[in-house]
Amino acid sequence: MHTGDVLEWEALEFDYKEHSTDWYWIFGAAIIAASLLATLTNNIMFAIIILIGGFSYLSLAAREPEEVPVSISSRGVSVRKQLFPYENIIAFAIDTEPPRRRIVLVSATGIVRHTYVPLGDESPALIREYLSEYLNEVPYHPSFTDWVTEYL
Repeated sequence: MHTGDVLEWEALEFDYKEHSTDWYWIFGAAIIAASLLATLTNNIMFAIIILIGGFSYLSLAAREPEEVPVSISSRGVSVRKQLFPYENIIAFAIDTEPPRRRIVLVSATGIVRHTYVPLGDESPALIREYLSEYLNEVPYHPSFTDWVTEYL
């Protein structure tokens, strides 16, 4: 929806992929096997990290996405109540390769260089036109991490 100087819409916070019970069992077994292997090589800290990370991922994979409000204004891009000001963004890309539909914000600073904003049913052309007033568009090529998260 375009209201004055603001583009607003709602979208699912992430693409939900339903997993079978077997997937959860196999993933859980892989976590335990990897942590046992780390323990056998006297790497206890790595075993703990594998367990915490693996079971955290399992709990997130079971969660269904919520609808989140997204808006783009002259101040920046806002998801839920978090504002990403244009001063902290160096470029943007629009990724519409199936199954993804998202805006990729390239950050100037910080550990996380890419922020993904769901497009929902909003028009990519309209968003591109609006963001082009404030940021440069760059081509986006999905990384290995993107491929792994889509597969899992």
